[in-house]
Amino acid sequence: MTFRPANTLVFTVIMLVAIGILVTTAFSVVTHSNRVASVRTTTQKTVQTAEAGVEKAVFCLNNPTQCGLTAGQTFSGETTTVGSGSYTTTVSVAGNEATITSTATVDGPQGSVTKEIVAKTTIAASVTPAFSFGVQAGIGGISMSNNAFIDGNIYTSGSVTGSNGAYVTGDAILTPSPGVLDSISNPAISPLNPQDFGRDGSQNDYLVQSFIPTVTERVYSVDLKLAKVNAPTSTVKIRIYSDSSNNPGSDLTGGGQDLQGTVPNSTDANWFGTSNGDGTGWKTQIFNPPTNPILTAGTKYWLVLSTSGASTSRYWTVVTDADDTSYGSGTAKRGGSTSGMTALNKDLAFRTTMGGVNPTLSLPSVQGTAYAYTIDSTTVGVKAYYNNVVGTVRAGGQTCNNSSNSGNCYSGQSNQPTVSFPITDSDISAFEGQAELGGTQSSSCAINGGTIGPKRFDCDVSLSGTVTMNGTVWINGNLTISNGAVLKLSDGYGTSSGVIIADYVTDRSSKGKILLDNNGNLTGNATAGTYIMAISTYNNLSTGYAIDVSNNLSAGVLYSPFGKTYIKNNASLKEVTAYQLILENNASVEYETGLASAVFTSGPGGSWTYKKGSYQIVE
Repeated sequence: MTFRPANTLVFTVIMLVAIGILVTTAFSVVTHSNRVASVRTTTQKTVQTAEAGVEKAVFCLNNPTQCGLTAGQTFSGETTTVGSGSYTTTVSVAGNEATITSTATVDGPQGSVTKEIVAKTTIAASVTPAFSFGVQAGIGGISMSNNAFIDGNIYTSGSVTGSNGAYVTGDAILTPSPGVLDSISNPAISPLNPQDFGRDGSQNDYLVQSFIPTVTERVYSVDLKLAKVNAPTSTVKIRIYSDSSNNPGSDLTGGGQDLQGTVPNSTDANWFGTSNGDGTGWKTQIFNPPTNPILTAGTKYWLVLSTSGASTSRYWTVVTDADDTSYGSGTAKRGGSTSGMTALNKDLAFRTTMGGVNPTLSLPSVQGTAYAYTIDSTTVGVKAYYNNVVGTVRAGGQTCNNSSNSGNCYSGQSNQPTVSFPITDSDISAFEGQAELGGTQSSSCAINGGTIGPKRFDCDVSLSGTVTMNGTVWINGNLTISNGAVLKLSDGYGTSSGVIIADYVTDRSSKGKILLDNNGNLTGNATAGTYIMAISTYNNLSTGYAIDVSNNLSAGVLYSPFGKTYIKNNASLKEVTAYQLILENNASVEYETGLASAVFTSGPGGSWTYKKGSYQIVE
């Protein structure tokens, strides 16, 4: 076949067009790929810029003073330029949750890219203590008089007493706290180091041992390793004394109690054997003197053994160590009385068990069901569960006795589960840590109006006027709210509740008290079911009250786990937890069911951390 020039020209043109199309297409593909890569890079920078805004917002929430704010203020957002772009953050706080929205725009070769990130943070220190009772008290129990009442259920490991119209509308649950083996001195018995007393004249009628309990409780039992020598005709009295300049001070037990049960003779080869006990040598004395005081943890007391009618041939002997090393928090002495005693430089063999004392319910009226080891002269609205009744006890109209076990009266069935206090020491420490984030103040502690918190105060604080609480407050001293002063929860808490603490860490037996007097008040914010909880760690049961409330207080939650709370003169609370509670003169506790699920947080000034699962990139 013969090709003509015209055909050749056509072919050449077609080839050139095809090549041009291919080149153009290839260029377009490369250009598009570069554009996509550029946009992707700009998008990544935009997301990183938005994340930087979120990180800055969290930092400013936790460190307002480093972001141009004053302590206690809440960061609300900002607009900031970063490189070739910028971000704008907004912060919305509701109680213990903050929502951070960060919108970033970054300029790139292909134009600007905008991305939005939403993240949530929560306050680290928040507690849902589950206040399930109108009143929860420790072994100090509850005392009510002169028309005082509790509208709700009560729980205590101590006794409940009442007179002159006092009553409880709900259930009364009294259960002994578990016995705790506390102070222990257990010297070896080989070789045996006995210490005689009631011998060699009356100058040795007293044998004493100092000890320091580690819990605040009543003494349930005292264990001794002792024996008789030649059948003494006298008995042994057991008492507990206070301390006075490292000697026994005064009797706290109303005369004490006689040594109970069979005591082995020291000549019996088996007085440490099973024929006279359990093989350990311990002689257990359930401690039930006329007065059984509450002993305070960390305070020195004296275990006092005494006898009379000394005899050189008939006396008592107690196991001791030889070098005063069996018990590190005390020592033994002897003498003719509790004054002018002689140090023995040794320790007696002894043990104390704290708690476990069976409580008594003696209240004019319990409108619900009653659970107590002993019920004394009480009218119960529904059913009564007990081990012992004294006086006239009626339940649901039925008269109860110690053999009843049907209808509304049930003997031998009083035991109920032990319930711990709803807030722990670690919870209190966490709240105090949150308060310190707002700084420490040690002067100008008389506050009239304005705002307070988060803050630690190293001084005694008094409030007047209306003071708004913006965050947790820790007072390393005493707190007074009186003369119409109101402490009000900030609306920034939203649906959560707040905490103010009086905790004098140097010496909880001298300060850390709260006084609410003359119409002083604690109130929540505009959201129903919010509260301020006032916590006192004052622990001196002999002097003063941890929390003292009177004259028309009408709201709030009180918590004094180591001390007494005293409420009187028409004051009305929502919930009270205390080692011991005293209600007088029309005072009341009127429980609100929402307290069972109330969340107490460190407030808008707390420490904020990311809420897991809340991070979201909005396209």
